[in-house]
Amino acid sequence: MDKGILKKVPGFRSDTWWKKIVAVFGYLYFFYIIFNQTGVTFFDRIINSLLVIVTYGTVYVLAFNIGNIRDKIYFFNRPESKARIVFIFIGILLTVVVLNFVILGLTSLKSEAQLEFEEEQNNIRIASYMDTRIEGIGTLEELTTDDIDTLDEIVSEYETMTPEQKSLLTQEDKLQKAKIRLEELRKEE
Repeated sequence: MDKGILKKVPGFRSDTWWKKIVAVFGYLYFFYIIFNQTGVTFFDRIINSLLVIVTYGTVYVLAFNIGNIRDKIYFFNRPESKARIVFIFIGILLTVVVLNFVILGLTSLKSEAQLEFEEEQNNIRIASYMDTRIEGIGTLEELTTDDIDTLDEIVSEYETMTPEQKSLLTQEDKLQKAKIRLEELRKEE
């Protein structure tokens, strides 16, 4: 490989051995993420891979100043002055806004089946999280008035769940018993 090209790649620019190792693992991980995307259809997999490339790629390019990109962008290329921080902040803000529009545009290309699949996966994650919170309560008989705030928090989170998410819970019986115990603890206060 041409040494000139390699000298422009982050991790290889300074010719430091440990940076090269970190860079190789970083690039392998990045490619693993790109090529390991799931999707209901092949097109959905491509869209998910593009989302990864756009999201991580933008951060990568700006963070490592690939091709001196920050010197070419107006808001990042202000002379040393007190206003420089304001310009950098505006540049980051505009980058985030543009990136969000690109992500929104790519997301809108996903198939209906993919969107339903992602919603189902999200519901499973939320139900699993709530099950973990409920399991963390411990034995209901051992709960004291000190646990009221925690129980209140769990119950209020449960109330915000959708019916689909609630149907995926495995600890709902324990939660119902915890609600009863919560009322008992409030009476003890």
